[in-house]
Amino acid sequence: MDNQDRIQNNEAVSPTQVLPKGYQLDDYIIENEIGSGGFGITYKAFDQQLNRYVAIKEYFPFNLAARDHAMHVSPKTRVLEDVDEYSWGLSRFIQEARTLALFEHASIIRVIRFIERNNTAYIIMDFADGRDVSDVIQKDGLLSVAEVKKIIVPIAEGLVFVHSAGMLHRDIKPGNIRVKDNGSAVLIDFGAARQAIGVRSQSISTILTPGYAPIEQYSTRGNQGPWTDIYALAAVSYVCLTGENLSHFEATERIRNDTLPTLVDRLEDEDKGFLSALDWALSPEEIDRPQTVNEWLDVIKKGVGLTQSSQGKESQATKKLDKKELVKHQHREVKSKAKPANIEKSFNMNAVIAIIGVCVGLIMVYMASNIGSKKSNEQLVNAPSIKPKVEQKVRELNSDSRGNSVVPNKVAQAPSEQPNKFSSEQEKRDFTVASKINTDEAFTIYTRLYPNSRYRKTIATRR
Repeated sequence: MDNQDRIQNNEAVSPTQVLPKGYQLDDYIIENEIGSGGFGITYKAFDQQLNRYVAIKEYFPFNLAARDHAMHVSPKTRVLEDVDEYSWGLSRFIQEARTLALFEHASIIRVIRFIERNNTAYIIMDFADGRDVSDVIQKDGLLSVAEVKKIIVPIAEGLVFVHSAGMLHRDIKPGNIRVKDNGSAVLIDFGAARQAIGVRSQSISTILTPGYAPIEQYSTRGNQGPWTDIYALAAVSYVCLTGENLSHFEATERIRNDTLPTLVDRLEDEDKGFLSALDWALSPEEIDRPQTVNEWLDVIKKGVGLTQSSQGKESQATKKLDKKELVKHQHREVKSKAKPANIEKSFNMNAVIAIIGVCVGLIMVYMASNIGSKKSNEQLVNAPSIKPKVEQKVRELNSDSRGNSVVPNKVAQAPSEQPNKFSSEQEKRDFTVASKINTDEAFTIYTRLYPNSRYRKTIATRR
């Protein structure tokens, strides 16, 4: 009889919610439970094939599921909505496993495989030795800026790969960062299934941790993105450095009245650039935070810090790094770098316009000269002949008062016309313009205007 039959027959279900020690799941022997949350249980187990310890995360949403004596997991009720939510979360849990298996980063827990058993699923991961950050703070005390930076920066670098795959962690907190025995840190417990169920059930309290969750996580329609994980990671840093209980500075309170002291104002440390970057990431409004992890890491690694002002005046080091000013400065740099290209484009466009203008001008001159030549010819054809008048005048000048010819054997010649100086000068000007343009098109138009030009040989050489 399966669990569903037990529910229908009102039979009691075992109150045990975790797999017992010694339980065998394929090749893995359960050792003990090492962590649990609202949507899953994590176990330490021994891999019989490879003779090593692994971590196994079981999909088990406590508010929706129950386990029977055979260790099968099923929705608590037959209500369609509960069954649908359980199935939806399970599918997201499996998808999370497949996605995480693609990541190969020292700061992201490595997924070995996943298996589906007992009407649920299990993610098999590397076992991360050491302690989580919350345990480190409680037992060892506050961390230095250098120690926090050694933990946070590698985790942030790992998040770059997670975000590039379209995933968010959504529950970064001290308990989900383990510091290994060798000092390196690793991020565990991704919350894809938790977020999936929370969104469908419209439940908020189960998908966030107050103090570490930014304002956008308080709404199922909140604008979550890389900036959401960045806020949480900066909050972990704040706690490590100050020991502050951030639940007293919940995002819903900070958005109305932000009384959280900035780190650059609270701590005396030379690494003001890192502290300023943390304050920037803790901005209550998501638009005021770094929008990508790479953007944030760039500021951290460059050590962008503000200098301390004189005593008695407000210290610029206490101010949060202004995202809008940073974006504006980057925009000015991009605009400055792009300026030579714009000048070159403008110059090229002006040159093209000039060439077109000159070509049009040459064509108009050509047309005008043809029209003027035609009109002159018409006037010469239609004008009355002046030859009889010239001959009459010559006879009068060459004869005496009696009409006798003084120069009987000479014929008077009319003075010859002077060359057209305007046409020669115009030809020279047009040739100069065509030479400046220095293209085949310009010389072609010129030779059409002046087929018998004295510059023919020069043009032939240039072309």
